[in-house]
Amino acid sequence: MTPPPLRGAERARAAHELAAAFQTGTGIPALAEESGRSPTLVRRLLEEAGVVAPAWPACLGLPEDRLAAVLADRYQRGRSMQALAEESGIDRRTIRRLLERADAAPAPRSTAATLTTTDLIHLYQAGSSLRGLAERSGMSYAKVRETLLAAGITLRGRGNPTGRADQDQA
Repeated sequence: MTPPPLRGAERARAAHELAAAFQTGTGIPALAEESGRSPTLVRRLLEEAGVVAPAWPACLGLPEDRLAAVLADRYQRGRSMQALAEESGIDRRTIRRLLERADAAPAPRSTAATLTTTDLIHLYQAGSSLRGLAERSGMSYAKVRETLLAAGITLRGRGNPTGRADQDQA
């Protein structure tokens, strides 16, 4: 069950309680789990309570440029954006924006498909799975499915009912 929204004095009380627990060494992910709130909200409440923790992983109270540099350094040392978000309590979209600001964001996924619609149709009719076609083409599963349906192809049921071995490995 999702806890009710925090407003007014109740929000200030929750922020104060989280700040006290944070000062004893409890991290943002643990505070989020204990409180039933998102790590992003816990981080926001800690900031509202005036907590300053410039060291990783909290990085509370840092100017945005400095925070972007810290995140970029961690990212370039091999931490994923998901891991950075979980450890810091910063939303992954904000992590991406800050990494872009520090010129350290990953390149966007390529949208160029390596297989044409005709190729997708022939491979699918030869027994390839939607998932296999997605992997092979670089398209998402949903995009492969959408492309085949738009071309008027009737999709097979789940579980390779053609009885053929999947052609994706060939």
